Amino acid sequence: MRHKWILSLWASLGLWVMVACFPSQTAVPPTPSTSGHPPAEQLMLDATVRVAVETWLVNEGERGYTILKSEGHGTVVNGRYLITHNHHTIPLSLSETGLDPDIYTRLFIFNAAGELIHTLPFTDFQIGLREPQMLLLVYVGEKEDQPFGTAGLGIEAMGTAVPLAGTEIAQIDWDGSTTHVVWTEVTAVYPQHNPPCLELASQPQFGASGGGIFWQGQHIGNNWLKGTRTNAASSASCQYSKAALNSPELLAYLTAHAPP
Repeated sequence: MRHKWILSLWASLGLWVMVACFPSQTAVPPTPSTSGHPPAEQLMLDATVRVAVETWLVNEGERGYTILKSEGHGTVVNGRYLITHNHHTIPLSLSETGLDPDIYTRLFIFNAAGELIHTLPFTDFQIGLREPQMLLLVYVGEKEDQPFGTAGLGIEAMGTAVPLAGTEIAQIDWDGSTTHVVWTEVTAVYPQHNPPCLELASQPQFGASGGGIFWQGQHIGNNWLKGTRTNAASSASCQYSKAALNSPELLAYLTAHAPP
């Protein structure tokens, strides 16, 4: 019995040493991304592209010249869908009709690092869904290998949640060349708008419109507009931005057209 008790004691001590020397997995911090971004932010950036839209007027077979230009950011879903803003200065319907062969619109696709991925004619796209603050572009061209340069998000990473005021969310912004993630606070919620929108404490740079808004790992909306509010009593001003939340119609469309 004495020998069995000693063996039991040594076994218990050995187990304690193993637990002390090899802490549980939850105590280990997540592995940093090789790009220098935290993993959660890297997922957002990997699904984000910048889109520059240019309309050219062809002049009797010559190269022609740009007559209109607009740009913004967007979030790629399932490799062939792009969620972006719907206030481009270019009337995209010019390319939809095909009635005027002298007008040619093309899209320049850049990744988050600012690198040009593709230049594509707008005739390679269809407008899948158009809402007051959101445009869903669908790639229908012949490229099979990620026309946006990324597979983007899956349907499970899309949501229609409405965070409460005071909630921290992630917002796509850029510095004029490189796209990054800003963590900011929801300062107001407007559920009565169609679609509902959030007011945020940050103000992204011009050109970040259409960039994604993320909460709890899901894409829930896109950058819509920015403004400045002045307090009449104190004359103090604050800058803010608004984000349009995803509509049920958007999620229904993406779900219905999800790959098998």
